[in-house]
Amino acid sequence: MNSSSVLPAPVRWSPRRWVYTVAAVIAGQVGLLLFLGDRPSPRPPVVQIRANIDLAVDPWSERQLAELPTLNDPTLFALPSERGFSGSAWLTFAPLEHRLTDWTEPLRWLAPQTSGLAQTFARVAATNKTAPLRIADKPLPPLTGSEVYMANAPVAARSEVRVTGELARRPLLNTPPLPSWPHPDVLPDTVAQAVVDAEGFTLATAVLSSCGLKEADDFAMKFTTKARFQPFARNQGLPTRAAPPTWGQLVFQWHTVTPAATNAAPAAP
Repeated sequence: MNSSSVLPAPVRWSPRRWVYTVAAVIAGQVGLLLFLGDRPSPRPPVVQIRANIDLAVDPWSERQLAELPTLNDPTLFALPSERGFSGSAWLTFAPLEHRLTDWTEPLRWLAPQTSGLAQTFARVAATNKTAPLRIADKPLPPLTGSEVYMANAPVAARSEVRVTGELARRPLLNTPPLPSWPHPDVLPDTVAQAVVDAEGFTLATAVLSSCGLKEADDFAMKFTTKARFQPFARNQGLPTRAAPPTWGQLVFQWHTVTPAATNAAPAAP
């Protein structure tokens, strides 16, 4: 082993040396702060303004104050006043008088263009020609009493129901007899709305037109609710549930009979 390759052991500082070093660094920083820091500048001396107050208690004092040369200086007072230079400069002014002038523009008529008059009417008249009126070409008037009167439709001998709309393609499977209603006059038709599913059962009903007799309308609603229509074609023994419902109307044509007399005349004794 070569003796030249061995490093010398580091020299350790003693505690006293560390204390002296730290104190020297702190002292140097404090000195720099005192040397480079801002120093307070001396305050300027206070200027004492001595003002004199003179009271004008008699005419002689007023005349002496008026003759002072400093009172005529226009820059002595900062605030504007009518008695100073600002009064004659811009505080005293005459208001502006606005005078309105009534002016109307003269009429300037447009000159008519006579070259294009009646041209539009001439074009319409040239393209729309009317045939002459010929009295001989008119048909002869009808003879008196030649109208043919047709008899009214025969009155139904019994009440009937008729299916209209899309529901007419699916016939009714149960058609019970409809009653005749006692009424002194002819009843209009009762029209009921019906919604039928794929199996032929009625899902919903509503009265679209009433005949005016509550008993007949109620019977029409019950009939429509219990009505059974022809179902759709079956596949493998099951009805087609994917088919949409069918809408239609049931028109009830009522037959009326003469109501029985309720107030019969009493028999003669």
